[in-house]
Amino acid sequence: MGLIEWAARWSLSHLNHICFAIVTTLAAIYGQDINDWIRRRIGQRHLLIRTAAFVFICAFGYGWCILRLTPQLAWGLRQLPTRSLPLALILIFVLLGIAAERRRKI
Repeated sequence: MGLIEWAARWSLSHLNHICFAIVTTLAAIYGQDINDWIRRRIGQRHLLIRTAAFVFICAFGYGWCILRLTPQLAWGLRQLPTRSLPLALILIFVLLGIAAERRRKI
């Protein structure tokens, strides 16, 4: 078994965890922009409303998105030819790194 086949099989067996890492990384990169947008919308409200909105968005909003998007991403990546999966994952993580660098997250 060659290196590509080994990497493809390993990736497939860990794909749900890999997709979870991808989606949570996206949340880390773009979450502050979402929080800023929400802050502009509710910034003048009472402290309790702002706090409840923050908890709701972080706990339920981000959590729900991560839990819903992870299986969808895994399903989509499983549709790729098996041999191309490792390359696709490397490309995704490189693009995430570039996005994080451009947004000054690293």
